[in-house]
Amino acid sequence: PVGGLASLTADVTWQSGQVQATVPTLAVESVALGRAAAPEVAWTGLQLRNLRLDTARQQVLVEHVGLEAPRARVQRNAQGRWMYEQWLQPVAGAPAKGRETVTSPAGKPWQVLVQDMELAAGQVELTDASLGDMPLAIRLSDVQLRMQNLDSVKGTAQAKLSARMAERTVRGGWGKPGSLSYDGDVQLDPLMTKGRVQVNALPLQAFEPYMGPHLNVRLVRALASFDGTVQFAQRPRGSQLQLQGQGRVTDVHVQSLLGDAQAAHAVQGPHAAAALAAEDLLRWKQLRLQGLRVSLQPAQPPHIQVHSTELQDFFARVVVLPEGRLNLQNLMKTAQPEGVDTAGAAAPAPAEQAPAASAAPAAPSARIDMGPITLQGGVIKFSDFFIRPNYTADLTALQGSLDAFSSQPTAPGEAPALAKLTLDGIAQGTAQLHIDGLINPLAQPLSMDVRAQVQGLDLSPLTPYAIKYVGHGIEKGKFSMDVRYQVQPDGQLTAANQLVLNQLTFTDPVEGAPTSLPVRLAVALLADSHGVIDLNLPISGSLNDPQFRIAPVVFKIIGNIIRKAVTAPFSLLTGAFASDDDKSDIAFEPGRASLNAQAQSNLQQLAKAMNSKPQLKLTLVGQANGATEAEGWKRAQLEQLMNGPKAESDDEAPPERSDKQKLAALKQAYRNTVKDRPRNMLGLAKDLPAEEMQALILRDMVIPATAWPDLAAARAQNVRDYLLTQGVDPGRVFLGNAETKAANPATPSVLLNISVQ
Repeated sequence: PVGGLASLTADVTWQSGQVQATVPTLAVESVALGRAAAPEVAWTGLQLRNLRLDTARQQVLVEHVGLEAPRARVQRNAQGRWMYEQWLQPVAGAPAKGRETVTSPAGKPWQVLVQDMELAAGQVELTDASLGDMPLAIRLSDVQLRMQNLDSVKGTAQAKLSARMAERTVRGGWGKPGSLSYDGDVQLDPLMTKGRVQVNALPLQAFEPYMGPHLNVRLVRALASFDGTVQFAQRPRGSQLQLQGQGRVTDVHVQSLLGDAQAAHAVQGPHAAAALAAEDLLRWKQLRLQGLRVSLQPAQPPHIQVHSTELQDFFARVVVLPEGRLNLQNLMKTAQPEGVDTAGAAAPAPAEQAPAASAAPAAPSARIDMGPITLQGGVIKFSDFFIRPNYTADLTALQGSLDAFSSQPTAPGEAPALAKLTLDGIAQGTAQLHIDGLINPLAQPLSMDVRAQVQGLDLSPLTPYAIKYVGHGIEKGKFSMDVRYQVQPDGQLTAANQLVLNQLTFTDPVEGAPTSLPVRLAVALLADSHGVIDLNLPISGSLNDPQFRIAPVVFKIIGNIIRKAVTAPFSLLTGAFASDDDKSDIAFEPGRASLNAQAQSNLQQLAKAMNSKPQLKLTLVGQANGATEAEGWKRAQLEQLMNGPKAESDDEAPPERSDKQKLAALKQAYRNTVKDRPRNMLGLAKDLPAEEMQALILRDMVIPATAWPDLAAARAQNVRDYLLTQGVDPGRVFLGNAETKAANPATPSVLLNISVQ
């Protein structure tokens, strides 16, 4: 002791070895224990009133105990030792631990009864330096404690406690304090309590040093409030807790300490890393929990109920790190023993694993029942450092709701019921975002039916993705989507992706890009006359398949569509991009240049597509091959000789020849073509049936050298003329050089080469 004044008045009676004493007043003032400059314990005044001691009854009764302005400095050093451990030095000759030195005659314990005990204007400073670089430092001030009917034997009392708590700031002062109070009954052994708790703006960041070893984030600020009742009882089988009331967590500010700094260092240099090392990760103005109930019972799963939840003015930072992980996946620190390389370590053999019987039983899963959740004033800032150059986008004005949901099914054997979700917001300042559907965040396994719509998203900011996947930047364009994702409890996913791109325009190929796809041609093939591309991309798969990933599947489908601009342009042009059967040629019968019914049908479809896409041009390459078409060419020539030449139009066409006229034409062709004609016994040319004359004509017919170029050109010309009759602009249809060595000689055709003007 470095100070203290005591005063005492007493009335003592001694009779037959028993003592009865009455102390009307006892005062101990201005006490300080510890160092003079900074005592560990001190108080202004301690008063006891009407203390009565009765050794016969082994009882001490105190009417009133008052302690004024007590102060305590509770400290723990870097080695983990509390300051009071230095006070309790062993005394030479003291009895060994566990030996009884005082025994009451009848084994009856002494009883201390205090009618009223009051502590006023107390203060406690707690410092814990054992936490490394972030010591804990909090102060409880204005501590008020009043206990009534304190019984040392029963261990019971009525207690009323209030205090203000503040944390030490980086500048060495104390922050704005929050308040806490408790009013209820207390039993010490076993510990039981029942009362009312009120907490207002308690600074949770004061306990941030305890979270530092486990989290890669810094809790800058968070104020907790609660108003409700609590019941706690320590039972032989375990603790019981009943908590009920209203809770709030306000002014939350969480900063990242690892993820964004690593990303910035890898992509933008060390200066950016230092700037982003304390970048905001989470913020919100208020999280309100109405009707909060927490129930803990021995050997039973915890039960948490929330009648309703409101989240206002919230912010979240979502980052894709250079290695492809989300920053939110790095919130927890992963502790690994030093010198142990877990990357290449093999899994232990089954024989090395502990028997299942010795494993500790798994804790029962908590039951959580959530009432409706409402969101207002949300902002999400997204950055992708996996893509180079980096991409950043903002979602603002987020608001929505989620109906009540539970982690428990409504009936045994069923999945937990889904809740209705609605969410609206603005993407990149202009695009409208709307999400609705059914989901249960607590359902295991995942099950949902959610639809998301985006209207009018500017595409030029997505240039980093375009460069990576197609090798071109985006000059301009708008994007809208309507997607629906359904996940069954068995993990089966069914997704419909309706994507609409308006006035999508790509830049020139980017030098050094990972790939370069014919996106300009693909856009021209897919866009309608108004410059709109409308794609429907269905997806299905199982989420239980570790190889199945939604985003890569979508990008693969889009990449395949773009590649078809080269491999199957006609299928893109006619909207059949889901088929691998490309119709990029018009087939002809061997040796003929006339269009059959199937060719005309295909050209009608092509003309319709061309008329809706004025930015396209078409080059026709006629093909012919004498190695496979000689017989067909001869038959076509013979038919023309018999039927007469065709007119340019139906109006100029001569009347169809009769059978007699056709036979006369056949005989004339026979005389002109067949030199070695069969003769009779008199040496005169024999009259042959029509079939034999046709066979001899075909045998002796000479194919001129120009037959195949002329046939190929005629085919291309006929295709061009037919397209013009269907309204295609002549300035967009070109005749290419005829080919007399077709790549596919088995199918005579005209190739359709599509390009962009």
